[in-house]
Amino acid sequence: MQLRNARGAMPRPAFDKSQMQPLHAENNRL
Repeated sequence: MQLRNARGAMPRPAFDKSQMQPLHAENNRL
């Protein structure tokens, strides 16, 4: 759910910063 939210609209900066790399990697994989 969080991943989907991040994909549609970047979440809070703190969370994005902590999960920036994993998020990008997951997005690329998706």
